[in-house]
Amino acid sequence: MDLKLLTNPEKISVEKAANTWIDEVDKLCIKVLANPRLRNFVSVNENGNALLRDIMHYLEYQMTVEEVNKELGIPLSEVTPECFNFAHQEKALGICRKFMKMDGFERIAGSKIPKIPEQIN
Repeated sequence: MDLKLLTNPEKISVEKAANTWIDEVDKLCIKVLANPRLRNFVSVNENGNALLRDIMHYLEYQMTVEEVNKELGIPLSEVTPECFNFAHQEKALGICRKFMKMDGFERIAGSKIPKIPEQIN
């Protein structure tokens, strides 16, 4: 654990908020795939099948160091666990924004789209 986080309570709360947001996006993605009505709603929207593919890939895929390096454009020697978290967060952000573009998604899903924390947005 980074000792700087222990001395700065603001950073701890920001990290918790980001992790909570990611967890909410993960749960919503699982709900979309598990609910046939919701899955059908997503699929008939513009680029819906591509979004379903992105969701499945997002939930099941484990990134490698090389992929994080390629996605973030940093040298392999500089890839850290925080880089993996950032890459995961970027994928969640993309999916969340696609949900936001769908009219009626929250009504059909019966739940709110997770609000993107200001420090991420």
